[in-house]
Amino acid sequence: MSPETKASNAKTTAAAGLKQQAKQDEIETERAKGSPLKKGEKRVEERAVAANGDGPVADPVNDPTRSKAPSPSKGSKQ
Repeated sequence: MSPETKASNAKTTAAAGLKQQAKQDEIETERAKGSPLKKGEKRVEERAVAANGDGPVADPVNDPTRSKAPSPSKGSKQ
């Protein structure tokens, strides 16, 4: 087998492993969330709304992913 073929096979195997891990992560996230994640265009719209600040705000008291330090309010200088 040539070095190019070995490299190509390694990349294909790595890509397949990443896809499998991403699918498993998605399944675990959906299970923890209790509902399916949005896909495609709906997800893009949801992320855009969340990014501009008009989307849903996480509950900082019950959200374990947020840090305990308060974030600066909009318009304040650091």
